[in-house]
Amino acid sequence: MKRAFLLLSLSFILRSACASPSLDGWVGQPFSRVVATVGYPQQTGRAPSGNLLYTYVDSFQASGPDFKYETHSRNLGYTIKGAVVTYWCNVFFEVNDQGIIVATSYAGNACGN
Repeated sequence: MKRAFLLLSLSFILRSACASPSLDGWVGQPFSRVVATVGYPQQTGRAPSGNLLYTYVDSFQASGPDFKYETHSRNLGYTIKGAVVTYWCNVFFEVNDQGIIVATSYAGNACGN
């Protein structure tokens, strides 16, 4: 149940963040506030500046409908299966040594960009 809540919270913040044109509202906030809201990030690393870089990842798949093609002569035809598309959005938080968010960005095909 706790895992489902965390996934739902993460999905909410990522989709909310990705749907907005900017994540600038997080800049200047302590990163601990993000962790308290959605949990720990899936990835950590270093930005070119040397600051910590935290990454939250969200993805989901959707499939299109099947398409059936039939000919009227000799009752021939075929079915084309619907395509499966993966949608994703990565949200990045760059955090300084004091634990303050100094930059944010996102990348993906489901970020509203």
